[in-house]
Amino acid sequence: MIRINISLSEQTHEEFKQLADEHYSGNVSRLIRAAVHDHHKRTLEEQEQLTLEILQTEVSEMNELLRTISEEFDEMQQSSPEATTDQDGELSETAEKIQAYILETSGAVTQSKLFREMELTPMEIREGIATLLDWRVITEDTSEEDPRYLSTSITASTSEEHPRHQSTATTGGDN
Repeated sequence: MIRINISLSEQTHEEFKQLADEHYSGNVSRLIRAAVHDHHKRTLEEQEQLTLEILQTEVSEMNELLRTISEEFDEMQQSSPEATTDQDGELSETAEKIQAYILETSGAVTQSKLFREMELTPMEIREGIATLLDWRVITEDTSEEDPRYLSTSITASTSEEHPRHQSTATTGGDN
């Protein structure tokens, strides 16, 4: 070990000796090492806690932004209900990709997970989810802060469940 000399007031030296006698068998050097170690550990823990709080705030702000975007999209969707299907009344390619992913995972999926796992924009994901909900191919579980989407039991012909598909099914169009 390296030896260093430090200057202390008489009062501080007495306090160190008393604490060392009580907790470290009179070893003042051990007391100082433990104090420095504890101080360093507490400082790191405080920095980690502050970082965690900052991240939590940022995630909350992002969730709020996502809700705002979703609400704005819902308003746009209401003014243009055909936007998420192609001209033949079929599922859009995006909706089909999302449906396949949800079926593949066999569990609840959030919009944020779809965004992380799929190469789609948030708007494309929202549009695809809206279509799948409209077609009753998936259901929405809003019991948690971030809604989850689950696959429904799909019958042999989804087209029979959706009004837009009924017109093509009864007129002999492709399903």
